Amino acid sequence: MSGALTIAKVQRGERADFEAMALDYFRELDPHFEPRAEWKARFFDSLLEGERRSAHWLLVDDARAGFAIVGLEPHRYLPRPVGSVQDFYVAPSHRRSGLGTRFARLVLGLLQDAGAQRIQLEIMSGNSQAMAFWGGLGFAPFAERWVQQG
Repeated sequence: MSGALTIAKVQRGERADFEAMALDYFRELDPHFEPRAEWKARFFDSLLEGERRSAHWLLVDDARAGFAIVGLEPHRYLPRPVGSVQDFYVAPSHRRSGLGTRFARLVLGLLQDAGAQRIQLEIMSGNSQAMAFWGGLGFAPFAERWVQQG
């Protein structure tokens, strides 16, 4: 893909477009995903509140091709921030072209420019494509996160 690649912070007036793309993403992860009332009420607004988390569009020639939700948190013990890639999505029509890798590098650079010396992310169990993608960018398993079901 040879188009101009940029990232832009998602704005409040873009709620409907962002939620539509986010639904595609979440349904790709879980085909049975149906947003609950609290998701509809809080998901988008939570991305615009505070300074620790933000959502960014992936733009190719100014057209939306995906998004990333990133965060910056204080390190638990050291005086430096830790970055996180909380959600990362490239629309299917833009995949397998190198665009995702270019986008990821921009997002990682954004976190590094904000002071993150370490960046972490989570991959859903069994998502071998995501494991290969992020592994190719230098990420490796460090710990497992277990979640109580129910």
